Amino acid sequence: MVILRKSFVVLLITAAVQLSHPVKLSADAVEDARMLTTMGMNHFKDNEFEKAFNKFISALKLIEGLGRKDIETVLYLNLGMSTWKLGRLIEAKEYFEKYIEYSDNEKKKELIRGYLKQVTDVLNESYSVVEITTNPPGATIVVEDEKGEKLFISPFSGYLPLGLYWLVIKKDGFVEIEEKLFVKKGATAKLDLALKKLNATGFIELKCSEPGADIYVDGEFTGQTPKDKIEVREGQRVVKVYRQGFDIYETSVEVKENAIVTINAELKKTIKTSIATAQPEEIGEPDKSVKIDKKAVVPAGGEGPPSLYGWIAVGTGAALIGGGIAFTVSAMGYVDKIKGMDTNKPQAVIDSDYKSYKNSAESKLSTSYIFYGIGAAAIIGGATYLLFFAGDGGGVALTPVISDEMRGVSASIGF
Repeated sequence: MVILRKSFVVLLITAAVQLSHPVKLSADAVEDARMLTTMGMNHFKDNEFEKAFNKFISALKLIEGLGRKDIETVLYLNLGMSTWKLGRLIEAKEYFEKYIEYSDNEKKKELIRGYLKQVTDVLNESYSVVEITTNPPGATIVVEDEKGEKLFISPFSGYLPLGLYWLVIKKDGFVEIEEKLFVKKGATAKLDLALKKLNATGFIELKCSEPGADIYVDGEFTGQTPKDKIEVREGQRVVKVYRQGFDIYETSVEVKENAIVTINAELKKTIKTSIATAQPEEIGEPDKSVKIDKKAVVPAGGEGPPSLYGWIAVGTGAALIGGGIAFTVSAMGYVDKIKGMDTNKPQAVIDSDYKSYKNSAESKLSTSYIFYGIGAAAIIGGATYLLFFAGDGGGVALTPVISDEMRGVSASIGF
């Protein structure tokens, strides 16, 4: 560490010396950059690496665009060493790469390549490359993990620590997207997302066999036929066309942004039907010689088996649904285990745990679906049995009713 620190200090001193050369173009900016670099070097010597970084980055902003590649090269080196000391390895890697690209000093580049290799080795051990692109680009990418949030702008390509992340992609005028990203060792995590415009619209061209028919889109009146172009929201839209004397025409169409969907509505005339009115007949006096037991009850299933069977079926179905719920809760437990996986474990262990948890969760969910299906069928079957077939109080009872005023059958349902 002593040798490494001496190398840093030598490089920083060299940077200060190079910045002290006279500059013809924008001399004031270069002089300010030289002063900031000297201050940053002093902070670095005092192990105040954050302050050193701030001075170096301020100096870089001053001379960017002035065509002073020599000064920029030195500042990239200083920034790389500062971020390395701060443990910001991704930034250190980027600054070292820029220094190697800009510098003409082969001897010094060889030394920095050694630093770059050390940084890259550490990154490859506990980080992986992430590539996120959006169409259109320029979206804000919010990356969330247990440590907080990180913000990037698409397209993004860089390193992220191994683990599970929740992403929110935002851009003004577009629908917000939420995605899950699992960063695994040795594999590049890629996401290519197409953003949908907020309140994007398309058009419906409605051709109708009958003029003057009312047009409704998603239940909202939009005019009458003929209608060449109706502007509607993007997505699945329900269109109804109605004119008095005709059957309602209804269809569903998928509308895409700035696209035209053509509908040919053929209205069919409503078929009129006449309903005969039944006339009452003279019934006269009932035959008193016929005796009718007004308490007679004709169950749908006769005496039939007892209603206990139906209640057993209903109870069994409820128990099965309860078992299904238990299996679902158990499956969610394995999902939580996947979310809380320790990414510091060896990758082989992580992959094995992930596969085991995933298989267990899927097995539990499949079992719960079976329980739900059988339980629902048992409840429906038991209820049907109680309504129509049980003979001891359950079922449908039909009672003949005859009086001076009416004749008919009274129906009642019992449990």
